[in-house]
Amino acid sequence: MKRVLIIGGGLAACTVARDLTYAGIEACIVERNSSIGGKVRNYGCKATGDCLNCGLCTAATLWDCVEKNEKIQKICNATVTDIVRKDGLFLADILSGGISETHMFSDIVLASGFRDIYGSTVFQPGVIGGIAMERLLKDRREGELFDSAPSSVALLLCSGSRTIKDQAPWCSRFCCGFSGRTARVIKHVYPECKVDLYYTDYQETHPEYCMEKLREQGINLVKCRARCEGSEDGRPVVTWDEVDGCKSAVYDRVVLINGIVPGENNRAFAELTDLKQNSDGFLEYVKEPEITGVYLAGTVKGPMGVNETYRDAALAGRAHYIAHGRGLARGARLHLGGYVRRRAGRGLRAR
Repeated sequence: MKRVLIIGGGLAACTVARDLTYAGIEACIVERNSSIGGKVRNYGCKATGDCLNCGLCTAATLWDCVEKNEKIQKICNATVTDIVRKDGLFLADILSGGISETHMFSDIVLASGFRDIYGSTVFQPGVIGGIAMERLLKDRREGELFDSAPSSVALLLCSGSRTIKDQAPWCSRFCCGFSGRTARVIKHVYPECKVDLYYTDYQETHPEYCMEKLREQGINLVKCRARCEGSEDGRPVVTWDEVDGCKSAVYDRVVLINGIVPGENNRAFAELTDLKQNSDGFLEYVKEPEITGVYLAGTVKGPMGVNETYRDAALAGRAHYIAHGRGLARGARLHLGGYVRRRAGRGLRAR
């Protein structure tokens, strides 16, 4: 029997599920939200007349394909609370609607994505996070992006990351591309708007070329570690340090480009599936997935952009990786360690 459990319902999860069914393998997506698609489904195209290679075209038909595919079972508003190995198979308890049911699978793919560090954070007026900016890009209309035309916009890269005190003390890599494309969209929609991009270093494939394109469009690049602190006449203030002291500027809009941080359930998933967390909190293999039957796909492994996530998921979903895996030690059991099962709708909890 080949039936694969996919934990997560975003870009990586849906790519794996679709590709498995192409090989005749049934898949079951367990998604904690009310529908599949994850964060990427609410991302907006960055085209300005010319394609800026944001990667969203790769998912243009994916959601519809997965939703209509009868070989893919979709269980939304659900969590996996326990996994047991028995006779070379996985028995997974899936909690949905307050009811826990046990399902049998041959393999597991963990594709639960990353956490938005700002989540439901309410910022001061005029300030938004990167995910919120994506939603604006998705809903934009011709000549309109924000609720009113701004005269000045600042984009702050590495917000909440790149220092030890931050939640993501590493480079997420994709943020530079996102910020550059977003800056170009803003300038395209509002040609008279002053657009400043604050960065520490620019991690694009061809950084000098990309930065020159930004300058050609009239976007100002400021190399420093900027922060948004306070307001002046109801408008957010950006501050940064220079050799001769602290500088500041007032803007109509400030976009905080935040990095990718590990999902909040990574520890539980690691213990459920005999994986491990690396020093940053992302998941990695202890043994080869062809041996364990447990695979990783997408940003559950570490920071990735849309295109990289899609490619990684396509590799994880290739039929021969799972169809020709060597399976599991018969009778082996996966246990929760420091976690216990709940049957009343709350998933895993620490002892």
